[in-house]
Amino acid sequence: MGKKIIILTSHPIQYQTPLFREIAKEKKLELTVCFCWEGGATKPYFDDQFGREIKWDLPLLGGYAHKSLKNFSPSPSSEFWGQINPGVIKEIVRNKPDLLLVYGWNSLTNWLAFVTAFCFGVPVVLHGENPLNQEL
Repeated sequence: MGKKIIILTSHPIQYQTPLFREIAKEKKLELTVCFCWEGGATKPYFDDQFGREIKWDLPLLGGYAHKSLKNFSPSPSSEFWGQINPGVIKEIVRNKPDLLLVYGWNSLTNWLAFVTAFCFGVPVVLHGENPLNQEL
C-alpha cells in the first residue's frame, strides 16, 4: 500500500480532472478525491458566478477514486456557506492520510478540514488559485 492522499475540492471541475487521473496512476499513492457538492458532474447546473448554465463536455468522475460528501447547505455552491460537509472530519480521522491537499480556504468545510488535520497531525497542502486581495 502506498501513501494515502486525500484531495478536498468544492466540486468536480473540468481542468482538475486530468490532474486527479494522473495522480491516481501513480502506484505508490492511494488517492481519494472528496467533493463538497456535485456541481454539474452528472447533469447541467446554473452557476451564479458565471451567470449561466454549465454543462461539461467530458466525463469528470472517471479514472480516480472519489467520494461526494453529504452537503448540509441549503444552497450548495462554491461560496463559504455553500459547502457544509462535517463528514470531512470522519474522512480524515478514519483514513489517516499521509497528506491532505485542500483547494482553497473559502468554505466552512475547508476550515473543518484544516482544524481536523492539525489536531491529528496530518500535513496540509493548500492550493489557492486567487490571492487574498482578489477574494476581498
